[in-house]
Amino acid sequence: MTKLLVRLRPFGAAHLPAGARVAAVFLLLALAVACIAPFAVRDAATSLDLSARLAPPTTGSLLGTDELGRSVASRLLLGTSVSLGVAAAAVALSFVLGSFLGLVAGERGGFLDAATGRLVDLTLAFPGLLLAVALAAVLGPSARNTVLALAVTGWVPYARLARSEARRVASLDFVAAARAFGAGSLRITFVHLLPNVLAPLVVQATLHLAGAILAESALSFLGLGVPPPAPSWGAMLAGGRAHVLDAPHVVLAPAFAILAVVLATNVLGDALVDRLDPARRTRGVAPA
Repeated sequence: MTKLLVRLRPFGAAHLPAGARVAAVFLLLALAVACIAPFAVRDAATSLDLSARLAPPTTGSLLGTDELGRSVASRLLLGTSVSLGVAAAAVALSFVLGSFLGLVAGERGGFLDAATGRLVDLTLAFPGLLLAVALAAVLGPSARNTVLALAVTGWVPYARLARSEARRVASLDFVAAARAFGAGSLRITFVHLLPNVLAPLVVQATLHLAGAILAESALSFLGLGVPPPAPSWGAMLAGGRAHVLDAPHVVLAPAFAILAVVLATNVLGDALVDRLDPARRTRGVAPA
């Protein structure tokens, strides 16, 4: 645990620039909304009032109503729980699967390492979003199937990063000393390798979250994500696209929500990349 805390010290708020701190606070607020919304606005987000359909924003209805008279503000808040929950679950599953496979392959080497490399190359041969769309279409629309579809392609960056870092760390003297003292593969993997590769994996997860939110929104927009009446941001965009001209608030609210969360995630991820590679900051090179 001490080793993990030492490796994660660059992620402390005091080490981040002002813009990244603002992004981190915004993401924490979004997470809080995602946790509270299912208990606070579930009924308001699903109740219909056809007499008030497509009503513009007013003091009584902050963001107006959609094509079925439902509160856009309530659906936006509840959609935070749906979209962030699915995206975070996909990232977590990808993180665990990819990191474990990459660490084991990097530590063991040989056939397992070569097979993992070929599997990564094979997966990269398919466009990630198209593969996710195909899998979601086969599995059917649901939150669980959306997570699985996104994780099938999302594990690859973690496996590549963990594999390369594990191979580098495994060649160092302290790992050789641990082997000489009789440490087994599991102990070397989780006690010696994992703490030394965890920081870049966390950065990868932060950057991956933005892509997962966009991918989940795309699947929901196509009707392959979380099914109605769950108000995913992508589903809200799909429902309001026919009213862009006469009721733009129906589309603008979820669009700006996606933009804000993705932008905040990327800003935070780029700041973490800088913290892990001070040479970038010294050279004045923007992180990729």
